[in-house]
Amino acid sequence: MKQVKEFITADNGFFSTMKLEKPELYTELFKETETATLDLDLLNNCGERYAAPILTNATTLKTVVEIICNRYANNWKKVNEVLTTDYDTLHPYTNTKTVSQTKDSTANDSGTTTTDSGVYGFNSDTAVNSDKDITATENANTSKDIVESTETYTGNTGNMAFSKLVNDELETRKQSFIVIVIKDIQEMITLNIY
Repeated sequence: MKQVKEFITADNGFFSTMKLEKPELYTELFKETETATLDLDLLNNCGERYAAPILTNATTLKTVVEIICNRYANNWKKVNEVLTTDYDTLHPYTNTKTVSQTKDSTANDSGTTTTDSGVYGFNSDTAVNSDKDITATENANTSKDIVESTETYTGNTGNMAFSKLVNDELETRKQSFIVIVIKDIQEMITLNIY
């Protein structure tokens, strides 16, 4: 039985082939990580193991990379996103509420004032108008006030102890994306015997 190191070498590595054949996927998953580092890590984990039929039957490493990426790429993307997301461990709950209130007020003032002044002639019972003042006033006041307030609530939902949140965070951070990828590849390219 042949070993993995007979098919995957430092010069003909899985990750270097992946970077050549699927550069967008490689960059999305591994950013600027050198392929030689990842290939050495893979060989260190499974180079001495017996090769699975995928390696012994494939004509090129390119075919092996294609098959494995087709199977795992979507999962790797999701796991990578989860493991690299920034969040606040101790305050997982954030809720923002914005309230906007508009107050309209209108005041109308109007009125008419009429002043008649008359002059009485000698021995006259009726007055004769000498001046007539008419004053009309009309005022309209309109105002609009907009009051906006924002309330933000952060913290814990109340049913999780802080120690549990911290322990969960530590367990999550123990997961290495590279280790997950190498285990998936190892599962495909090695036999479960020594």
